[in-house]
Amino acid sequence: DYPIDFGWDKEPSPLFDFLARKSVLFEIKSAAQLTSADLEKSNALVVISPMSLTAEQQEMIRNYQAAGGGICVVGAGAERADFGVRGSLPEISADLLVNAQVQTQVLTKLKSLVPEGPWIELGGAEHVLANLTSIGGGREVVLHLLNYAPKPAAGVRLTLSLGTKLAALAGKEPMLISPDAKSAPLDNVRWKGATLEATVPLLPVYSA
Repeated sequence: DYPIDFGWDKEPSPLFDFLARKSVLFEIKSAAQLTSADLEKSNALVVISPMSLTAEQQEMIRNYQAAGGGICVVGAGAERADFGVRGSLPEISADLLVNAQVQTQVLTKLKSLVPEGPWIELGGAEHVLANLTSIGGGREVVLHLLNYAPKPAAGVRLTLSLGTKLAALAGKEPMLISPDAKSAPLDNVRWKGATLEATVPLLPVYSA
């Protein structure tokens, strides 16, 4: 059901690893198991190898798009897919994880699918992942950072773009909370419109 380099006997697509490293939340779903209810819960859809989809699956995706859903087409047949998409990625380069130019191109296309949604960018720490959770009906957000490196990460650069959905939170003073007894405050905190820029002074290593 995963037509593009996916399977225990194959080399996995670098796209999945790339999205995880860039703190982009995603769920892998087999086209055979995808339902309209699944699509209604999704902010955007990445269609892999669209020419392998059945007529019914293509119609379901077109209905999702007609309702305002963002679609990006990846893999074989991307250039021929009849979805009228705003962005397509005909080929995912094998050097995606090390090619900064390709990474920028992929992220730019994916961001165009959800212009109203929040995005997180981290710099200076290759093995730090982030997860954003909205609480209190959108009155607050919690950004969870986890360092998977074997040693603490210092000077982690954080950029949080709230988008239109959470723009009302722009300008608020962020608070850094750590399991440590003491934690230094965020450095270099500044707002640019609805985008927060800051530096996390230190992220220790935690293991379960």
